[in-house]
This record gives sequence, C-alpha cells and structure tokens, in this order.
Amino acid sequence: LNGQPVTIRTYSDAVRAGLVYLSEDRKASGLFLDLSVASNISALDLRKLTTPLGLLDRRAEAKQATDLVERHGVRMGGIETQVSTLSGGNQQKVAIARLLSVGPKVVILD
Repeated sequence: LNGQPVTIRTYSDAVRAGLVYLSEDRKASGLFLDLSVASNISALDLRKLTTPLGLLDRRAEAKQATDLVERHGVRMGGIETQVSTLSGGNQQKVAIARLLSVGPKVVILD
C-alpha cells in the first residue's frame, strides 16, 4: 500500500493499514441490525472514542455519528435509532459511513 508491503492477518490489521471492505450482504455481515446507528458507525475503531480509563466517550461517539449521517444523508429519527428500522438504502448509508469513519485509504465494496 503506497509502495510499502502490508501484512494483513485480521480485519483489524486491514483497518489499521487503511483498507476497509463492505460485503454485499449488509444484513449478515455489514451491520449490527440490533444496535443503534451511532453504535454501528463507531464499531470499527472504538479506540479513538474511548477515555483514558477505557470507557466509551458517548459525546465523541455522538459527534462522530452525527457528522457522518449528515454528510451521507441518512434519513432516520436520530442516531440512537435501531438500524433494523431503517430502509435498505439508509442501512447502506450507515454501513458506508462506518467504513469512512476510520479514514481509509482504500474502500472495497462488494
């Protein structure tokens, strides 16, 4: 990547290297349908949203989610809306927003 060798053994390795992937089957492997929009978006990189004590910074999570759903035009009641209640198109937008939340260099969409 960028002329440098990259070793990827896990999805976390790929994310750290700047590579993200979204399966065409968003319901089975692209989203956590029983969680909120905010939780789905923050799921890829919780480290940047945690306090020094290792607790989730809910304000930082809410800000990140709000910024991304506004940028991508997700239509919903709010960032605490359960993803399973969204239309298919809005579920796709949430899945893409989650990928973009980590600032990837490469995005692979199946």
